[in-house]
Amino acid sequence: MFLLFKRGLVAVAAASLAACASIPQDRGYGDVRNLAAERGQTLPDDVAADRSALLTEILAKPLTAPDAVRVAFINNPRTRGEYARLGLSGAEVIQAGRLSNPTFSAGWQSSTLAVDVSRYDFGMSQNFAELLLLPARLRFSKGEFERAKLDTIQALMDLAAQVQSAYFAAAGAKQVAAMRSTIATAAGAAAELSSRFKAAGNFTALELAIDQAGASQARLDQEQAEAEATRAENVLNELMGLAPDAQWEVAAALPKPLDQEDDLDALQKLAALRRADLESDRRAVALLEDSLGVARSYRLLGSVDVGVHYERDTDRNRLLGPSLSLQLPIFNQGQAPMLRANALLEAAHADLRAKELEVSNGVQAAYDRLTATRKRLDRLATETIPLREAIVARTQERVNYMLVGVFDLLRARQDEYSAYQQYLETVRDYWQFRVDLPHAVGSNLPSDRLVGEPVVAPEFPIEPKDDGMGHMHHGGGMSMPGMDMGGTDQAPPPAAPHAPKPMPSLPAPKPHHHEPSGAVSPDAPSAGAPGSPNPPEHHHGD
Repeated sequence: MFLLFKRGLVAVAAASLAACASIPQDRGYGDVRNLAAERGQTLPDDVAADRSALLTEILAKPLTAPDAVRVAFINNPRTRGEYARLGLSGAEVIQAGRLSNPTFSAGWQSSTLAVDVSRYDFGMSQNFAELLLLPARLRFSKGEFERAKLDTIQALMDLAAQVQSAYFAAAGAKQVAAMRSTIATAAGAAAELSSRFKAAGNFTALELAIDQAGASQARLDQEQAEAEATRAENVLNELMGLAPDAQWEVAAALPKPLDQEDDLDALQKLAALRRADLESDRRAVALLEDSLGVARSYRLLGSVDVGVHYERDTDRNRLLGPSLSLQLPIFNQGQAPMLRANALLEAAHADLRAKELEVSNGVQAAYDRLTATRKRLDRLATETIPLREAIVARTQERVNYMLVGVFDLLRARQDEYSAYQQYLETVRDYWQFRVDLPHAVGSNLPSDRLVGEPVVAPEFPIEPKDDGMGHMHHGGGMSMPGMDMGGTDQAPPPAAPHAPKPMPSLPAPKPHHHEPSGAVSPDAPSAGAPGSPNPPEHHHGD
């Protein structure tokens, strides 16, 4: 008897082992790395390895956007959570490839007759329906495991886009804060000079109050810009998974904007191929179509238990034979599972269509924002900034000939710096929108290979120069290729639309502690000279 049960157990175990499924030892992380590489992202070789030394090495130098993404992939807890969910899906594959354990039953009955022996029986059965559905279950679980890999990739691409956007926000905010510091320095010097003119009797109280209010507003703007820079760095620090006391700094300047963008139609085709969430929805539709076919084929199949039964009767007669237990499809003929499978498939088709529209429109919107920002950059570089520089140059000439006062020059210079700040903010917006575009496409862009390293240009010179004749000249301002306005009578006309000037790369301006352009030193020149606290009376009236 025991031998028969042992043989039955061996047979069922053999069937279970034949149906066993397994997943890679790394729980699919290698496949995720390959999918990430196809989309332009590099994941660590081993997710569980200690990379504290690598983090220290990366953070020891000024961060670039790719460096920030590397830190996030290594250090952000969200990445570990995504890998853990990948393991959960792998567990479903293993579970789907195994049959449920067989059921053992036993019974014992004693007779009231003394001549009779006790009656007992044993049985063992296995759900045969599970064995029939095992290939389909395994196929579905493996399909869901592949979808889990795609979902992991999409989550990592989302994280990379958030980190890159936060990086450009932090880098741009840092440059804007430095520019605001320069403007506040110039405005403070103007207010100080106004107080000297007021003390000399050549300025009214209203004019002094206007300049002091302007200096106060400039300081407020500087403080706000510095607070925004700190906030942006905190956001980036959190996305990289670093502690609040982590020491790092972004690179000195944003990269130079590209000269040409990718073709929109090519990006739309690339998005259809590379968006991981779109591919995941396509696979969901395919799995549900398969599920509908299985539901249709096995709609009449209920619970089916096959086994062996042994019995010893009271007269010591022994009985052994197979057993079968099955549900008869009388009341339930699988209508509900069929309807459920059809409804799930229809919903999956609708979700897939919605995702296709979302991806296509997302690429279009991101591309439109990027191109609109490029037009704004071109206009600032070829029109606004050259004109502001021309105004400063012409105002300097009028100051030299004592036709206007030094305050007009200071205000012109502040307007010029405001144009530079506007350009810096637009460059920041450009790179943030350029992050949105590959995120919408689901992959790096063909033009990404043209992105260069951050370019550090000369500082913004604001200290006046003395030409030895008592005339004060401003420094050349920001180094802008193709925009040297010194010594010309008019600003150069904007470049033709089809032949734009090279896009200037702006520096990361640093705070200055010397006097701004047009300010006077304690050893002021004589009355009537530009910068004197006693200019000709016709310059300022009461």
